[in-house]
Amino acid sequence: AFYKENIDAYTVPEMRSFRYILLTPEAIEPSIKLTEADLKQYYDAHADQYAGAEKRAIQQILLGDEATARAAYERIRRGEDFVKVAADVGGFSESDLDLGELTRKQLATDTSEAAAAAAFGMPQGTATSPVESELGWHIFRTTGISQVKGRSFDEVKDEITRNLRRERAIDRLYEISRQIEDALANGDDFAAIGKQFNLPVVSVPGVTRFGLDRNGQPVALAQHAREMLGQVFDMRQDEDPMIHELEKDTYYLAQIDQITPATPRPLAEVKDQVTANWRADQMTKKAQAEAEAILAAVKK
Repeated sequence: AFYKENIDAYTVPEMRSFRYILLTPEAIEPSIKLTEADLKQYYDAHADQYAGAEKRAIQQILLGDEATARAAYERIRRGEDFVKVAADVGGFSESDLDLGELTRKQLATDTSEAAAAAAFGMPQGTATSPVESELGWHIFRTTGISQVKGRSFDEVKDEITRNLRRERAIDRLYEISRQIEDALANGDDFAAIGKQFNLPVVSVPGVTRFGLDRNGQPVALAQHAREMLGQVFDMRQDEDPMIHELEKDTYYLAQIDQITPATPRPLAEVKDQVTANWRADQMTKKAQAEAEAILAAVKK
């Protein structure tokens, strides 16, 4: 009777076994072939990254209108402290002014070419006259100058190989995802798709929605497989596989092999557990009854 009254506690939740194919840049990278010309072209296209560059530690006062900016500049030009003027005209603290160490290209990207030219055209410690960008009116002051040493092609060849292979794998990722969608539309099965695109088909044994076995113990699953469970348990068994996004630049398609509905364990299988639970329940009820009897006696 206790078993029947508490049948949910002795029921194995719905379980599903499924297969999946994971599509990631790492899976595609081994198939990406690069030539020496590819690597040199990448090096030339990123010359600003690999060539030597001047970096400046820059402070900035950014104001909304030209008149206020010019008035602030005049005060600085006459010898007033840059930080004090910034606090007076805009309520800026010294930390608010700090842009960090930037190359000219970085500053131009963040503001404008004219602003970068002004900031990098003044000696250290000298404020620029106000210069306008889409952000407003800037007054810059350089507090430090350093030179970043350039790196030759041979020095960065391995780094470029990794970066370029990754970039091309990501580009190829989207192309392959579309090709897989076409293959699914043509009725190709999992094995054929895995073979065509050289991607492993992974089988997952029966698990619950939370990645447990029928005894409530965690099943050894790859993290990405565990992250699929919510979607897998929302699928119908007769649903055609389709590509889902797992995270940025990571896709998968899954197919359900078998669904085992939630099933009560036979009493014989869980009799020891039921017996222990029944005893605990009876002791709780007896203790409560005795406590109530004591309380009643005390009240008298």
